[in-house]
Amino acid sequence: MWPAPEISRAPRPVLLWWVALLPVLAAYANVGGVGFMWDDHLLIEQNPALQVLHAPWAYLGHGFWDRAFATSTSAYYRPLVTFTFALDWALGDGGPLPFHLTNLALHLAVCTLVFGLAWRRAGSAVTAAVITALFGVLPRLTESVTWVVGRTDVLATLFVLAALRVTEAKRPWVRATAGGLVLLGLLSKEVALVGALLLLADAGGRVLRGRSPARAELPLLITTGLGVATWLLLRPASAPTRLHEPLTFLAGVGHCVVMLLTPWQPAAQIGFVGAPEAWAAGLGAVALGAVGLLAWRWGRSDAPWRATWLLAATGGVVLVSAVVLATFTLASDRFLYLPLALGAVVAAQRPWGRPALLVGAGLTLALGLVTWQRNETWASPVRFWRETLEAASPRNPGPLLGLGDVLFERARYEEARDLYLRAAELRGPSREPESELGLAVTESKLGHDAEALALLERVLAAHPASQRAAYDRVLFRARALDFGGARGALQEARARFGDDAVLLGFEQLLATTEAALRSGAPLERARALGALGATRKAQPLFEALLPEPEAARWLVWSGDAAAARRGLEVLGDDVAAQATWAERFPEPR
Repeated sequence: MWPAPEISRAPRPVLLWWVALLPVLAAYANVGGVGFMWDDHLLIEQNPALQVLHAPWAYLGHGFWDRAFATSTSAYYRPLVTFTFALDWALGDGGPLPFHLTNLALHLAVCTLVFGLAWRRAGSAVTAAVITALFGVLPRLTESVTWVVGRTDVLATLFVLAALRVTEAKRPWVRATAGGLVLLGLLSKEVALVGALLLLADAGGRVLRGRSPARAELPLLITTGLGVATWLLLRPASAPTRLHEPLTFLAGVGHCVVMLLTPWQPAAQIGFVGAPEAWAAGLGAVALGAVGLLAWRWGRSDAPWRATWLLAATGGVVLVSAVVLATFTLASDRFLYLPLALGAVVAAQRPWGRPALLVGAGLTLALGLVTWQRNETWASPVRFWRETLEAASPRNPGPLLGLGDVLFERARYEEARDLYLRAAELRGPSREPESELGLAVTESKLGHDAEALALLERVLAAHPASQRAAYDRVLFRARALDFGGARGALQEARARFGDDAVLLGFEQLLATTEAALRSGAPLERARALGALGATRKAQPLFEALLPEPEAARWLVWSGDAAAARRGLEVLGDDVAAQATWAERFPEPR
């Protein structure tokens, strides 16, 4: 079926496996400096379901975005990923380092499976090592490895490759475990369905070509079918799957082709669903035709398994390009993780010559450096989103919202507001409540009380069950110094959602801040406004208190750029203040 692996010199393949993993480890050695990014905040930091570790099966009844405070109706079902997030949370008390280390460990495990599968098919451990190293350091894969939520693709690929690996066993009962591995892959991400189809196609091909009797493949076929059926039964009810229009679908495939041809140029937010380009659609059509022709030729060759693996790799791209997802983009780097893993094994079907191996080794070093640099970009959210905004479609509001959120987190509210308004213009009336709330909170922070309350009431009118909006109403009223209205909003929230620690904290906050604002002491009034989150109302009070160190520190932490600079000058060589300034304003000034 494929060349026998080198077994006469057993230590050599093991050594080459380690050599293949070394550049991967080097390329990702700086991943520990990356924090939570993008959807990490919603799915991890702000997800109370992760803060208490439960048994693995406790997560089976919930969708990936199934949280009380979220209004998203996404039906993604990835309970195994959620369970691993909960494990990492418990290990690191909510810090990002365990999450990144787990992602890297999973990526190394995938690389190990790529090496094993490639070695068995090429019969050359050297070829397998070079291919594995190339796959492991590809900059396009940083979105799956460096971004914590990108774990979905890594985990799904791990179980798909593990399932393919056990099918090489001689004992039928060992091969039958592939069905359980497929199920674990499906519980990680839906794209693992491609792996299930590949298992079935491989098994059917072996039977049709007389390489294996039907009775030997039957346990594998049965367990794989049961795995898929179990996944379908476990999935929560959701809206019917919708498919893109042909032009949009082909444009998505075309962008993936460009991504494959330029692996050294990782990017986020690629293309825009609302404006598929004709050139991308044409390229996608040509690519699908070429894949079909190549699969036909390979199916008639001495290694027909390559045809099914090529079609499976293409199927991973087709699946994410055809199905309508809750995203603005046509393509993402992480969509290529499983296809590239399968393609790496196909590329090892025959041993490479020495010139090709030397070129591959050189590319590994060059691409590893690019991956290192990309990780540095991931470690700087402001830089990441600015680069994303520069490269993205001008019609795509996603990068505007991403950069706006990052600037908001750094108390750069004026800049965030401008970005949110630009994104709102692009989205028109079909804005989601999360983005409306983001703009409303920003207006409230800036002291634009009437605008903030008007936006908030609009959200509540459209989504009366939004707990976050109801809670924000309490704070908005207090920031407007309407403490009577704030207490009324607090009672309404209690009546609707019941009492909890958040509302109890609000009640105490209202009492202490109202008393402080009535006291007339400038520092107490400034502290009270700061505690309420009325940031721009508090700023002039703290500025008037300079050179008081407490006022200077508050300005560095929360003031606008000019005020923060004045606070920094007062504090001089204060290490914490310098670090805060560098985090809030990483751009050269």
